[in-house]
Amino acid sequence: PPIEGVYTVTGPWSTIASWAVNAGESYVIFIDGDGVIANPITVDPNGFLAIIAKGSLSVAATLGAVPQALRTPDVTGVFVADGTFETGDSDLQLVVGGTVIANSIDLQRNLGDLGNLYYPSEQFVSRVDLWLHAPKEMQDMNFEWKEVAP
Repeated sequence: PPIEGVYTVTGPWSTIASWAVNAGESYVIFIDGDGVIANPITVDPNGFLAIIAKGSLSVAATLGAVPQALRTPDVTGVFVADGTFETGDSDLQLVVGGTVIANSIDLQRNLGDLGNLYYPSEQFVSRVDLWLHAPKEMQDMNFEWKEVAP
């Protein structure tokens, strides 16, 4: 979107280019259906981005990079799906910065025998600062953390 704010779109929806959310900018995208994150997304400190789908959210298999111990996130934001959050079937490492909330999460990446031995296929990096810059309507939330057996 060219101007910060709240947008509602009918799915299926997909990003069409790399996206950089600058400090002080705030975007909330509501998708009535499924969404695809097909391009890199960065969010500067003091910025905010939420993509909220009534259906599923998936990350394109082409997003990611050759595995490394420490990488900057490929996509950053608050990603909420009423359905499944899918990481995309790929041999590239995916790093997500921010928060993922979904009915289920499907970790589909596979780095191969040697890659899986040394690196995570998917890595989720907390960005608590995003919530400090969220719209007021999104800041009053209840969280339930639990560890589930694989």
